[in-house]
Amino acid sequence: MTAKERANAETAVAAARERVKGFYGALQGAPRILICKTEVCYGPIGGGSRGRRSYVTAAPELSHIELHSRLGLAKTCSFYE
Repeated sequence: MTAKERANAETAVAAARERVKGFYGALQGAPRILICKTEVCYGPIGGGSRGRRSYVTAAPELSHIELHSRLGLAKTCSFYE
């Protein structure tokens, strides 16, 4: 990724965190966030056909993780390992 692409991704993730934090009041979940530019990178980490636009959906994904964290599902699902 170029420096500008990395900066855009970081900005999108930061905005998503703030949006989710605004709803929940605080964040308890601490997901590891991986961002890939290419399908070659995205495929091995479980990616599908929507690889290049995934960071656009950062807020909904972080919201799911936060909910699962609060319900205790993050500790029982292999998805979070």
